[in-house]
Amino acid sequence: MQSSVQGTIGAAPQSPLVSVEWLARQTGDLPGSGDRAPDRPDVPVIIDASVHRDHSLKGTDRHYSSGWSDYLSEHIPGALFADLLLDFSDSGSGFLFTRPTERQFISALKRSGFPVSDTNTVRNDGQAVHPAALPPESEPESDPESDKGSASPGDVTLVIYDQLNGAWAARLWWLFRSFGVSGVKVLDGGLARWKSSGYRVRSGEEPGQRRYLPTIRLREEEPAHMFTELEQVGHLSDGLSSGVATPHRAGTTRTELVCALRHEQFVKRDGDPSTGHIPGSVNFPYADTLNPDGTVSDERTLAVARSLGLRPENSPSENLILYCGGGINAAGLALALTANGFTNLSVFDGSMTEWRADPGRPVA
Repeated sequence: MQSSVQGTIGAAPQSPLVSVEWLARQTGDLPGSGDRAPDRPDVPVIIDASVHRDHSLKGTDRHYSSGWSDYLSEHIPGALFADLLLDFSDSGSGFLFTRPTERQFISALKRSGFPVSDTNTVRNDGQAVHPAALPPESEPESDPESDKGSASPGDVTLVIYDQLNGAWAARLWWLFRSFGVSGVKVLDGGLARWKSSGYRVRSGEEPGQRRYLPTIRLREEEPAHMFTELEQVGHLSDGLSSGVATPHRAGTTRTELVCALRHEQFVKRDGDPSTGHIPGSVNFPYADTLNPDGTVSDERTLAVARSLGLRPENSPSENLILYCGGGINAAGLALALTANGFTNLSVFDGSMTEWRADPGRPVA
């Protein structure tokens, strides 16, 4: 799907985050609840989206590998595993973790066991149902007074987490949104927060196959502008660097390139080709949105945003193009910003990996 650096995604849904306490209540993970997660249609499906990183191999094509072994080591009881590296990425793009095609996305969902309403779908009772026969699905209305984890059980179909800093879970959440799938949330603080709060984990594969899995419905019209292409970023960078880009004023759209990498990666250092940024960018590190326990900090997120002149109340007229090294931390930043009321967001999918692959693209 082609993207544009202009336009809005639409009204932000209720917070994309749920707390570990909320999830524990939904799954019945309470003292004396036993070892088996409930398998009922009213219980959200939990997805582990972890990716394994071997820091000793950083800078090589083996730095990242499937998170399957980490999932087998420990995971939230009842969780399914989604392989971002091998399944939920476009293997033919030439870059890691790029957005899959719709066909690839549907295939990945089916490999994970989900019925999908593409052309025909299969209900849990085994009957084939055309998507038009499915009941309509609407986004929950935005509630500015709602807190993280206050979603109604019926609003939440999937809860995604990972075993690192939440960016992998955010990436899968962003992919689901980009294909028009609603009812998807991210577990605030991930597995680390779940464990530190005293909740159970399980090792090995899940015993038996989950009986109740929701049908994943892809909307005919995907939300626009959630991903931005290289050429569009190049034009925007040229304009921002030369001062030609339209400044923000009432009734107009301000577009910013926002780098989600840490400051030490954002600043170019001689002799280190992994550092630097796209000219015209501002730095908004995803790491700066997090509390020490890995949960998203509204206070920190809004403080950094304000320091850059960005405010959620201006979001409909401010378009933020987010990028990082490979589109992962950018998705994490999109999650934190969405949780704080920003709506007009897009991710440069290839990020610095794709930018650097073109020798004609400057790095500042």
